[in-house]
Amino acid sequence: MEEGFNPKTMTASEVAELLRVDPQTVRKYAQSGRLKGFKTGEGDRHHWRFTKDQLVEFMVSSATK
Repeated sequence: MEEGFNPKTMTASEVAELLRVDPQTVRKYAQSGRLKGFKTGEGDRHHWRFTKDQLVEFMVSSATK
């Protein structure tokens, strides 16, 4: 993982690495509500963050479809 990694949250890039998809795909999942997460920052300069629990929930729900 990249330097400065917070073990409690992950960036879209970190989630993308785990899911083996493009970070933009992770952002689209989050924007559509398919992957729960939260935004940090304000306006156009926000960044998505995800918890381990949110990622596990997404993976379980995707596997059952």
